[in-house]
Amino acid sequence: MKRGFTWLVAALIVVLGSASSEASLMLRLENVSLSKGVVIGDNSFLDLNPDFGVITYSGKISGGFTVNVTTTISKPVLSGAQLDLNSVNVQTTGAGWLRISAEDTDYSYGVPEYPRLWVNAAVGGTLVAGTSATFQSWVDPWNAVPNYGPITLAEGAVPAIVVPGTSLPVWDMPGFAAAYNPVTLGAFSSSASIPFDQHGEYALFAQADLVFTGSGTKIISFNELQDVVVPEPASLIVWSLLGAAGMGLSVWRRGRGGRFMGGAVPRAAWSEENRQAIRRIIARRARR
Repeated sequence: MKRGFTWLVAALIVVLGSASSEASLMLRLENVSLSKGVVIGDNSFLDLNPDFGVITYSGKISGGFTVNVTTTISKPVLSGAQLDLNSVNVQTTGAGWLRISAEDTDYSYGVPEYPRLWVNAAVGGTLVAGTSATFQSWVDPWNAVPNYGPITLAEGAVPAIVVPGTSLPVWDMPGFAAAYNPVTLGAFSSSASIPFDQHGEYALFAQADLVFTGSGTKIISFNELQDVVVPEPASLIVWSLLGAAGMGLSVWRRGRGGRFMGGAVPRAAWSEENRQAIRRIIARRARR
């Protein structure tokens, strides 16, 4: 009987591990001071939400973090390229540093005719006296993400998070810093945007550092959202025309021996290829 139970547990671990090994959506909570936490994959053992594209964790983290209800949401639940991270965290011993991270890869939303995209990040929440927080979001045009470590069945040691060198922060480093403000009753918010060039599939990831000081029970709640957007049709057309004009001028210069000879530059007609590209952009945006 005991041996049978052991085999059952082992089989369960294998099944759960294989079910989540290919999941790109990941969530991690850790006590930074103790380097202990949990790493949760989509539909892994600690994920309370059965839907793909959503991870929910509810449980304790060592060091006095007795209440942690954290959810991250991505594709296919959210359309386009979006990553949402929200959490409510309670510290009962009064002091501690909790880091919450979420990541997902293989986003492909964009317009092939023009690879320049924008990623918007926004965060809002509530602090109480004796708490502060720092938030950051990244986009990686090369689909790279930090290594959160192996998916866990329970709290344990976790490796340090290293941000890939190809990743672009949305807020200026180290990120948006939120401090308790009695005038706003602790409410805070911030947003930022950066452009990036799509080379294929890309990745999004976010991080929240929650700091509790003093004594007594304290609570922090927040919601952090990333959203990749395609420039409006008018902007796409302008950029396309500027690119076409630049190519035409380059050809004209090469034809003149590489030197600018002065005088009026003759206006070259748009090529049929450029016209078709513009038509495709307008038609694609009209269908959205």
